[in-house]
Amino acid sequence: MCGHDILLPDTHWRIMNNLPEGPAEDRKGAKTHSDSHRSKFWTLMVIREPGSIFSFRVGRPLIAIFICLALAALAFSVVSLVSYNVVSTENEKLKEDLDRLRSELAASNRAKERALVRLMAFEGQDKGVKKGEGLPAATTQPSPASTDTKAPSDPVASQIIAIEQLEIWKDIKSGSVKFQFMLKNIDLQGTKIRGYTFVVLTPLKVSEGPITVSPRTALKDGRPTNYRNGQFFSIARIKSVRGFFPGIETTERFKAATIFVFSDTGSLLFEKQYELAGILRS
Repeated sequence: MCGHDILLPDTHWRIMNNLPEGPAEDRKGAKTHSDSHRSKFWTLMVIREPGSIFSFRVGRPLIAIFICLALAALAFSVVSLVSYNVVSTENEKLKEDLDRLRSELAASNRAKERALVRLMAFEGQDKGVKKGEGLPAATTQPSPASTDTKAPSDPVASQIIAIEQLEIWKDIKSGSVKFQFMLKNIDLQGTKIRGYTFVVLTPLKVSEGPITVSPRTALKDGRPTNYRNGQFFSIARIKSVRGFFPGIETTERFKAATIFVFSDTGSLLFEKQYELAGILRS
């Protein structure tokens, strides 16, 4: 028997080509027959110890199957890698398109808000012109006494903030006085505005009680001293502001309500007093 021995610790491997052993004449006679079968299969022998031999054959079909499986696995890996790269590229492109669409949508919303603000400003100007139609121009000069007299708190008309639909009412269920108004951003530039709001109730007489403010904070000359104690807001166009006056159950002893709007840096953006009779909800 011919072949090659591979010696490992206590193990012998021999690959056989299935050539007969014996006299040279026998081997010569079997040469032609063995040549036709030499490449068709191989015999693997495992020798663990003398007398313990394990052998098996590996034929060309089995090797071909192994090679086909390896090629199939390689082809599958290549196809998977190419598909992953294609999907990853498409995903990145979709992300870029989504970011672009979001940017365009945000720009469109900003343009829409600026257009709405301009429209509201034009409507306000138009209403002011209509209200002033037919009124004669003032020709009288104020008396010296009137020039020296000033209101306790001069109203501040903001060019970027407007207050509409102010209402105050007594809520029977909660037993408290509540308020609500619409805060509008009328800045022509469409800049987002952040800040704080206060609503102050002024009593009919000083003897009837102190001035009440919501949210609670210290007052000086009827104005909040710490703007950061107010109700925070952040608006791009319009926002509904709601609140209540703690410890107040009726509006009968009050004559007016004043709204203060401060920026997030403490600048007074808006101040206006409203007669309570005109804003009470029926």
